[in-house]
Amino acid sequence: MKTLVIFKNYATIEKSQNQGGLLMIKIVLCDDEKEYLQILEFKLNMQMSVFNDDYEIIKFNNLSDLQEHLENNHCDILFLDIMVNEINSVDWSIENIKNKKTQIIFMTAFPEEAYALSESKFCYYIIKPRLTEEMLKNALSKALLNITKKDSNLTTIKIGHNSYTVNFQDVIYIESLNNSLKLHLVKGEMVIYSTLKDFQKNLPMNFLKVHKSYVINMNHITAFKPHKFTVDNGVELPIPAKRYGKITEQYESYIRNL
Repeated sequence: MKTLVIFKNYATIEKSQNQGGLLMIKIVLCDDEKEYLQILEFKLNMQMSVFNDDYEIIKFNNLSDLQEHLENNHCDILFLDIMVNEINSVDWSIENIKNKKTQIIFMTAFPEEAYALSESKFCYYIIKPRLTEEMLKNALSKALLNITKKDSNLTTIKIGHNSYTVNFQDVIYIESLNNSLKLHLVKGEMVIYSTLKDFQKNLPMNFLKVHKSYVINMNHITAFKPHKFTVDNGVELPIPAKRYGKITEQYESYIRNL
């Protein structure tokens, strides 16, 4: 079975069952109320099944364990209660959360505790007794959007009602097939109904058109010879003889200026 999806530039994608290239979203919850952690995890599972099938949720009920986790692990979205074991986590976050890409969603049952909120870098603010499905959906939407904005290599694709995050650097090369394109990923493939000319407008500078039918991610090139590039999955891609010198010069210039 294959599924139609929508890419960031609104081209239509045909996606195989192999979802290689999609990034796992790491979500961390921290609240000293264990019952609320369970409720929030349940609600997040409901929402994330719409946004992204590839995610992980980890729970903590104290800031010391949370800090140890953040020092050794990546976190995309952090749901953080403002008061954790009588410690104001807004002040704590300013001092201890060093990864600027982590999207912090503060939660509280008592709004008066949010006195230092304006000094922190937070994504969203939730009053726990008023939490609705719509509010949680909005919080996740904003967090996922911020994640894509913070890395020019990230974009989003939509599969039905589900939204996924994809990294351009997982694309090894792009192959033109009549009125569609095949994205050869580190894991898997995607077929996009778009012209190569239109799709190239959205690509980072490390993509090089080496043939009328191929655009290659120069970060995945392992060797070249007359008249072929070899990429790290072992595939050899043709280079027209008349353009071989110019194309390999562009590649070597890119390597020199990394």
